[in-house]
Amino acid sequence: MIGREGVVGDLTSFDLRHSAKVQVVAYLPGFAMRIAGDKMEQALAASEPLQQSCARFAQSVVAQVMQNAACSAQLNVTERIARWMAMTHDRIDGDEIWVTHDALSLMLSIRRSSIAFATAALQQSGLIRTGRGRFTVLDRAGLNRTARNTASRADPLYSDGSSSACPMRAAHNAGLGSFAGRI
Repeated sequence: MIGREGVVGDLTSFDLRHSAKVQVVAYLPGFAMRIAGDKMEQALAASEPLQQSCARFAQSVVAQVMQNAACSAQLNVTERIARWMAMTHDRIDGDEIWVTHDALSLMLSIRRSSIAFATAALQQSGLIRTGRGRFTVLDRAGLNRTARNTASRADPLYSDGSSSACPMRAAHNAGLGSFAGRI
C-alpha cells in the first residue's frame, strides 16, 4: 500500500541510479507524480526535510511489510480482507473501494472463491456492502475489530501531520513539483 502519503522506489540509499527495478500496479484510481532518479537525488540533496520524510517513510514501509507478513500468517481470510479494507479506507476519499474480487485475490494471495465467501460474511455482519467491482465501507471500526485490531489508523512513525511527515508534501514544499510530471 502506498496511498496518498507514499512514494515508490528505493529511498533507503538515496543513490537512485542503483535502485532495484520494480513494477508498480495501481489498483485504485488516484493521482501520481513521476520524477527521474537524478532529479530526485538533486531534490534530496537540497532538502533536509525531504530526506527526513523519505527516511521515515522507508522505516514505515519496513514496519508495514513486517506487520503484513505476521498478519498473513496469523489472520484468517476474512480477517485479512477486513484489515486490507480498513487500511485502504484510510487512504481514499469516501467509503467506496473500487476493486474487483480478482484484483483483491492477487493483492492478498487468496483464492478468488475465498474472497467471495469472506466478503459475503463481512456484508452479512453489516461492515461492508458489496457491489459489482466495488465495496462500500459501512463500519470502519468494525472492520478493524474483525481484523483483530491490526488495521491501525495511523502509523506511529508517520503520523505527526507535519509537512515533513509525508514525502509528497515534503517534495511539494521543496519545490519538487517543477521536476515531477503527472502520470
